[in-house]
Amino acid sequence: MEKIFNKNILLKVTTLLLCFYLAIIPFFQPKKVQASLLIASASVVAGVVTAMVAAGYVHYTSLTPEQMNEMNEKATANLKEAYPNATDYDNQVNIIYNLEKDLLAGKDIDWSKYSGKALYAVLKGVVDVVWPYQGEPQNTDYPLSHCYLGSSGKYQLWFYSSYWGSDWEKWPPKFMYLSKVETQCEYSISFKWSSSYYDAGTFALYDLSVSKWLTVSGNLYDSMQKYEVCRVHEQKCNVTSDVINRILGGIPSNVQKVPNLTAKTATKVKLPTRLPQTVINNITNYIDGSSENLIVNPTADELPQLPDNYDPTTDELPDLPGYADVTPDQEPTDDPTPTPTPPDPTPTPPEYDGSGWVNPIGNFLAGLLEFLKTAFVPTQSLDFSPLQNMESGTFGAKFPFSLPSDFGKILGVIQADPITPKFDASIPLSKVGYQDIPMEIDLEPYSNIAGVCKSGFVILFCIGLFFLTRRFMSPGG
Repeated sequence: MEKIFNKNILLKVTTLLLCFYLAIIPFFQPKKVQASLLIASASVVAGVVTAMVAAGYVHYTSLTPEQMNEMNEKATANLKEAYPNATDYDNQVNIIYNLEKDLLAGKDIDWSKYSGKALYAVLKGVVDVVWPYQGEPQNTDYPLSHCYLGSSGKYQLWFYSSYWGSDWEKWPPKFMYLSKVETQCEYSISFKWSSSYYDAGTFALYDLSVSKWLTVSGNLYDSMQKYEVCRVHEQKCNVTSDVINRILGGIPSNVQKVPNLTAKTATKVKLPTRLPQTVINNITNYIDGSSENLIVNPTADELPQLPDNYDPTTDELPDLPGYADVTPDQEPTDDPTPTPTPPDPTPTPPEYDGSGWVNPIGNFLAGLLEFLKTAFVPTQSLDFSPLQNMESGTFGAKFPFSLPSDFGKILGVIQADPITPKFDASIPLSKVGYQDIPMEIDLEPYSNIAGVCKSGFVILFCIGLFFLTRRFMSPGG
């Protein structure tokens, strides 16, 4: 009794410890959110981001699983608002799911076959999560020549210069990342350089979270202050600020190149007819878990060439090869997926007269009786045609009533004209110095006896089959 009591106590303690372990173990696991691929799926999101990169609106986008989940929630809400009817909504979800597979497979996409409302439901979800409009400086004190260079997080980067006209080869200025040495990033710049020393202009950082300008010392001011002077030598400049380098491209980061991406995409967007291979590879790495974030960073060779003086903040986006216009009110020109073939109508069954089960049973019994009758008569061969000719697909084809028919088919395969066994042999006396004695063994005199034995074996087999079938059919068998 004592052993039983101790055993019960041990089991209870073990159960309590296991429950406690299961309760606290989630708190010690690394947090990793798996992105939902229902509406804002990886390939469709990557297609939207690729369109933003090709247009010069953004640069280098890395999306976390948390952002993917949030985009999916917003895209789902947008799609339900656009399609309040449940059937229409489900249809669009299926279309987007098929689009996801086609994009990932590298297929060419005809965007005219898709609903603009459905595509914009996804696009708005992406823009609202990754590039929400945060406002612009209201207390600007810029000289004549100033421009917006981009945003990263809560910071906007502006550039202003007291020079104008012939001092610049291109305006707005273009900063092309060259290299990084220690804490400085070097850029080529479109400012003309001569033997004289030039300060091409000044970078100005605006903190959107507090609506104030930032100075080199980190102080915040209501009016614009100089942050870092852009000193140019041989059309090159060096920048030390990490924030500025992130926006200019020296440090990989999510960068927005237009202040209000919602306004830029409100009426039209150009989507890629095929995803770049680099983007497809990154999607695959994200889906299989090789990469925690979804990185969309197509190479320069995979992007269309924009005009030299193109300013994404003010200019209309030109036509781009490999990209197609999509508007929010676009009606699909054709179904993106083939219309499924309707199923054949169900034929009306005839009135039931009972012959469907009466006739097969009669045929079955007639065949069985004919077989048994021939089995009891000693003959040289058996006729299995009554069993083999029983109607297939009817009562006689169902187990266990199909056993005689199956037996007849098996034996019918090996059925042939009877041939009495006859053997030629010899007694090997040559090994002991004598001549071999030939022998002929002919069983023809025993043919009648063989016929009787064969009939007896068939009878025994049928009796055994009868008892085995009863065992299969009995409730306790």
